[in-house]
Amino acid sequence: MAEQRQLSKPEIAVQKKEMKFAPAIGDWTTYKPLRVVVKKVKTGLYGFDRLSKDEMGQMLNIHYRFMANFLKRLRIDLGLAVELYSCRIEQTTYLNFLRNITGSMLQCKISWPDTHETVLFLLELPLANSLVNYALGSVDIENINRGLTETEKEIVIKTLSEYLPSLANCFEKAFDNLALSIVSCPDVIIDPTIAPSSTFTSFIAETALADNPPGKIYFGYCGQTIKDLLDKFKQRDLAKTLDVGRLPNALLSALSAKLSATLGETYLTTNELRQLEPGDVVSFETSVEKAICANLGNSIKLSAQPGIKNGKTSIKILGLKDRLEYEITEPALSPPPKKTEPKPVAPPPLPAKSPKPTPPPPVPPKPKVEPLPTEDFLDDFEVDEFSDDEFADDNL
Repeated sequence: MAEQRQLSKPEIAVQKKEMKFAPAIGDWTTYKPLRVVVKKVKTGLYGFDRLSKDEMGQMLNIHYRFMANFLKRLRIDLGLAVELYSCRIEQTTYLNFLRNITGSMLQCKISWPDTHETVLFLLELPLANSLVNYALGSVDIENINRGLTETEKEIVIKTLSEYLPSLANCFEKAFDNLALSIVSCPDVIIDPTIAPSSTFTSFIAETALADNPPGKIYFGYCGQTIKDLLDKFKQRDLAKTLDVGRLPNALLSALSAKLSATLGETYLTTNELRQLEPGDVVSFETSVEKAICANLGNSIKLSAQPGIKNGKTSIKILGLKDRLEYEITEPALSPPPKKTEPKPVAPPPLPAKSPKPTPPPPVPPKPKVEPLPTEDFLDDFEVDEFSDDEFADDNL
């Protein structure tokens, strides 16, 4: 008996995380959350196929985004009144999950190619009936207590399949090309491919459609399935292109990133490498008519066109790499350089000449002195003779 107890897998306690919204809370001024007394059980709470507390929060956010978008699309596409009351994620065993399901259900499964994994999808029957009525342009008349007919099942599959790509987008397309199929209605049957004691993670959304009371929508995942999906989600989330346009200008102005461009690549043998000499020309396999690859940081790849600007090697950004094929336009040829004639060299300046001496002022011409008259000329005049005394008197 002791050996059987050791070999049997211990029961695990339910791990739960829940979000309640305004319709569920009502008047928030008088809202008092219930005090839940949880008994701590130390048997099998953790394991390799179980989600951590952070991973459970991540799963809750992913499914909440899907439900918010799903209900919004129902309101727009079908004209259906919708309200989201609460979202909850639980981690327990598959058997405990089935025990907590009550009432009539529409049981479906979601599958995708290249894998044998499936996602359990359950919908309470009144919610399924509302989808059928509003998809046909009618309204709810009365609640049904029977299972759906084959025609009603096809309508449900056709209606819900329109919103499966939204679920894939919330998981960053960790799985794609989803397909929906109905398993049973109105009773829930056990999936024989899932062990009853295996770890099972479920997401429960409580919502109201039209005038019906709130009903529940379930998504169920096996332990290893949800672990694989989360690993792919994290890898794709890290590989997403940074939306720089959403950053504020103050932050963008303070950031710097390394930009490098590869003009081309080629392969040479060891013998060809040995024969290389200065002056040899190595041609790349990249065509000059195709864009070259430029790397911004470590993750963003751009397509660019090489060129020259202001006498420096430069590139022109064409767009993101691997998005479109870009055609390289031939650059405009620059005009040939003009022949510049040598400028005439100015002769050296002559030495400064000494100033010419100023000429002396012209000497005025001497008055012409006429010669004294000769004696013959004097003979024509009579000369009075005076005595010295007479001459003296005249001067006085």
